Amino acid sequence: NKTYWKIDENDVTQFLNKKMTKIFETHKLGITESDDWKIKWSFDKDKNQLIKRGIDTFTEKTYKITYHLTLIE
Repeated sequence: NKTYWKIDENDVTQFLNKKMTKIFETHKLGITESDDWKIKWSFDKDKNQLIKRGIDTFTEKTYKITYHLTLIE
């Protein structure tokens, strides 16, 4: 499954198409919190990886998703 990402200074945007005209989700790099979740987005430039870590603040269960990115032209 291919996903398309644009990473700016503080924003992470996921697109539904290769032309990057249909936005699926937008997130901020760093930590965001809601009632039940604490989410941290980070970008490792050296490894070209986008990482999403989450913790359920009620149950304290955690998860980590690593996206290995490739450049498209």
